[in-house]
Amino acid sequence: MKFSQRWWRIVALLLVFTVTVNFLSAQTGEPSAVSASSGAEAQSDSVEVQSSSDEPEQKQPALAPNRDTAAADVEIERRFNELRRELLDDRAKMIDNRAKMIDWWLAATAIFLTFLAIIIPIAAFIGGRFSFKKFNEVKEEAQRYVEEIKARRDEADSLIKGMNANVVGDDPDKASEVVENVQQNPDSSPIDRAVAAALSLQQQNRIEEALEKWNSIANVVEGDDNELAARAWFSIGYLTFLKKGLEKFDLEMAINAYDKALSMNPDLVEAYYNRGLTKFPLGQFEAALADFDAAIARKPDYAQAYYSRGVVKEALGQREAALADYDATIARNPDYAQAYYNRGATKNALGQYEAALADLDEAIARNPDYAQAYYNRGVAKEGLGQYEVALADYDEAIRLSSNHTDAYFSRGNVKAQLERIDEARQDFEMALNLARKAGNTDLITRAERALENLDKDDSP
Repeated sequence: MKFSQRWWRIVALLLVFTVTVNFLSAQTGEPSAVSASSGAEAQSDSVEVQSSSDEPEQKQPALAPNRDTAAADVEIERRFNELRRELLDDRAKMIDNRAKMIDWWLAATAIFLTFLAIIIPIAAFIGGRFSFKKFNEVKEEAQRYVEEIKARRDEADSLIKGMNANVVGDDPDKASEVVENVQQNPDSSPIDRAVAAALSLQQQNRIEEALEKWNSIANVVEGDDNELAARAWFSIGYLTFLKKGLEKFDLEMAINAYDKALSMNPDLVEAYYNRGLTKFPLGQFEAALADFDAAIARKPDYAQAYYSRGVVKEALGQREAALADYDATIARNPDYAQAYYNRGATKNALGQYEAALADLDEAIARNPDYAQAYYNRGVAKEGLGQYEVALADYDEAIRLSSNHTDAYFSRGNVKAQLERIDEARQDFEMALNLARKAGNTDLITRAERALENLDKDDSP
């Protein structure tokens, strides 16, 4: 639009210039005619003067009569007038031709300017349309490029978001996929690459190096990205527990890391859960219970948290409450074999052998190599007086776990009930040896007492 207005201004100025030239040319032509007339008159005067000046040189006697002289004067004036008319006619023709030429040029200029006035806006419009279309194409291409970059960056962010050391253990395939994608994505940030590197080190079981990497990430992002810093501290706690085992000092270090994670992100559910798990082997059952409560409050469908809370309640002697948590676990995860097992074992402890048997069947159906489930199912069958089938479950438990002390002891009891005394004695002795190696004083005492009872029965 601005381009068209500028050309219209130029056309208007050219038209004004043309009119001015025409006016000046007309003014110039009139004085020329006057000058020609004056020149002719001057020439006439000159002729007359010369004629007058020539007269004295003639001799008086040679002069014609007066009428002859008058006739000559008339002839001279006639010829002079003819010459003057011819001169004026020539001048008029020249002026007329010049005017026609100027009119032709003005007409041609006007036509040309009119042509420009029409063509230039059209060309400007077409050019503008083409340029606008081209501009839009370039703009759209640039937008697509920016969107692709943003999509790749968002992809990197979505891949790395929520990733921590826990994922490597829970879902190693997903961790491997994230590491590979982040490393191959050219738009991944240095921090994302550092997280991927930490996960990769953990996958290679280079726990010390992974801990150092997570420490570096925590120190760099703390204060700027507390969500990532919280995940870094969580990973430090997780790897400390994983690397060091159940030493009290290391467990406390892990708890401190989880404390830092929660100070930066009070809604980090996994930190509450893992802190509860870490407190359990320290005997901090009430504190562990509070952490599991906090995890469940923030994630009501967290099946694993219900299960762990049930374990803590059972350790506190709250078996009925533990059963409720196992029920909640199975409701949220019907394939959780460990939950069926724990519920069955707890029912065994409550003497609910029939109900325990059903749960232990479910556990074994979901995990056929679950030695502890076979053992507890044997306990349920023994409680129901089904000694022969109980023996089969104890046999399977020992087959799957050759050092299963409780299974040897319980099988010895069943064999003693079936009066297979020698076989019972062998099982009690095996249980005693394994208990001594493990330092299980309770089982040592029970095995020694069982052997003494067998000896009494054998004595005459």
